[in-house]
Amino acid sequence: MGSGNNYQLQLPLFQQYYDALTEGVDSDNQYANLLNFRISRFNDSISNNPYFFHSAFAGGFVSPAGYSFPVRMMANHSDQFPQGSLSKGQLMSFFAVSGESGSFTYAAGHERIPDNWYKRAIDDEFTYRDYLVDVLNYAERYPPLMDVGGNTGKVNTFTPVDLSSLTRGVYNAANLFQGNNLQCYAHQITQATLPDVIYGSATNLFNILDPLISAISGGVVALACPQLARVDESQLATFPGYNNCPNGCQNY
Repeated sequence: MGSGNNYQLQLPLFQQYYDALTEGVDSDNQYANLLNFRISRFNDSISNNPYFFHSAFAGGFVSPAGYSFPVRMMANHSDQFPQGSLSKGQLMSFFAVSGESGSFTYAAGHERIPDNWYKRAIDDEFTYRDYLVDVLNYAERYPPLMDVGGNTGKVNTFTPVDLSSLTRGVYNAANLFQGNNLQCYAHQITQATLPDVIYGSATNLFNILDPLISAISGGVVALACPQLARVDESQLATFPGYNNCPNGCQNY
């Protein structure tokens, strides 16, 4: 189903999101109801991609955006749903899809804001902290989504890295869901891996992402998190998907 780029819509996957989207409820419930779709996509990668690698940052904390952002940022805000609700018709408009379910047509370049659509209210922005709540919601309901690891060259060989080894003993499978540890882990694993992404990209990207970096740092301080000096990425060397594309494929 690949198209050789990272921007062209894949109709079979759009159809799956469309089918999983629950209409007539607010965005909180819409996001909650997408969990099974998120799990199915995770397991599909394990079953079909021998080089699937699920990193702490890109896998654990970026991948959920594909499920969170549409219902959070594309939702229509109305008297009935002041916190927002995304209809299937609005989803189609945003992604330039037309036709009947099961036989959709995609018109690249014709993506548009739907008619009679109202954005989030001023001072009701969707922030990093809001997004983190969404990430943790899925993690608590299906912990494997936080696993760091990958297939080992064959499908269905997904092997998680020992969390204690990865974090040099700061976190482990037993304490990750105790107290604020999951929130701390989310903040710190992002903080530990984000610089590699930034420095391998455009020179002004650091300034663009400075508010995000500040929010992450503030979260670590506010939660009085245990000190995570660094992530031991040597634990990832056994995964061909990591070795083939280290640090997010910045140089490819």
